[in-house]
Amino acid sequence: MILSNLIHKIPFYKTMLANDVLGKVYFKNHVLDYIIAICLGIIVFIILSLALKGIITLLVKIVNKFSKHSYDTISNYMHDNGRKMLMPFVYLAGVCTAVYNLKLSKTVDFYCDAVVMIIATLLVTRIIISILRYWIIARSSVDKATGKPDGALYLLFPIIKVVIWILAVFFILSNLKYNISTLLAGFGIGGIAIALAAQTFLGDILSFVSIVADKPFEIGDYISFNDIEGFVVKIGLKSVRISSINGEEIIIPNGVITSSKLQNYKRAGRRAIALEIQIPLDVPNEKLEEIPHIFKQIIEEKPEKLEFVRSNLIGFSDFGYVFKTVYLHVIDTEKTYGDSYNEAMDLQQYVNLRLRTEMEKRNLTFAYPTSDVRVFQHKML
Repeated sequence: MILSNLIHKIPFYKTMLANDVLGKVYFKNHVLDYIIAICLGIIVFIILSLALKGIITLLVKIVNKFSKHSYDTISNYMHDNGRKMLMPFVYLAGVCTAVYNLKLSKTVDFYCDAVVMIIATLLVTRIIISILRYWIIARSSVDKATGKPDGALYLLFPIIKVVIWILAVFFILSNLKYNISTLLAGFGIGGIAIALAAQTFLGDILSFVSIVADKPFEIGDYISFNDIEGFVVKIGLKSVRISSINGEEIIIPNGVITSSKLQNYKRAGRRAIALEIQIPLDVPNEKLEEIPHIFKQIIEEKPEKLEFVRSNLIGFSDFGYVFKTVYLHVIDTEKTYGDSYNEAMDLQQYVNLRLRTEMEKRNLTFAYPTSDVRVFQHKML
């Protein structure tokens, strides 16, 4: 109304009202007032559009100047989405300039204020969700199979989005003078009823939040629990998908995982391997003393992959002397658990074959179950 009041004081305004067409009144406003309001709206739209473009360009240059990285998430987001997100506000400002420079009744003015407030709230909510989604995607891991974001925050994003929209609706209702306390009470009672009806589902979601916060495992880790083991391929809101060595996909509810004792093999720097052999009881002590040295010699042939721990004569069995040897497989953290496991099996095979070769060189054999059957012949008297 301020601009229209200034225009009404200009001398030529009254002269133009003398025109039969421009001077006609519709809904308490002259035709000339409508034309002036439309022109003011267009002028404001053009000025704000140019200003918005210049401000976004300036902000992108400032962010790039002070950014430590050549690729900056904020500047790229502002460049790609800033104008698209803020242009609706420019349109809204142009329309508001035109409407509010007309004489409106209190009822119309109230509804105009309500419409502007609702539109502005919805636009701000969309901007908040868009920025949050971009930020989450930029920091989420990517599923190699699908190429889509698969991080924990990305999985929680639908819930976050619903919460933001609910808050926006409450804000709108509050500004429209509705009593939202009754509505909140209804939501509380309804929430309790839903929680009681979906305890398992909500428990799995809370367990998912626990997995996200504590991070006992990640996608690609090899885990085992409750006689189940395999690679983690997906962490969902309700369940975790595990691919076993046999090839089948096992779906486990999040609540079961968080309530179980879990082993994560990927985070182990070394894998212990124990080997027991038996030597026949008729082998002399001199050769028995060589066996620990044989193991040590074989394992030290792969110093970058294997570490010798110990090798001892630990006891006797019905068939021979029992030797137990323990050595470590040094895990390459850059490899997947599957590749690391295959490497461990290859190294174990290498040690076993080399042991057999060294035993043959020394004319040693492995003990195996044998039976000594003796037949006695009694003479008949």
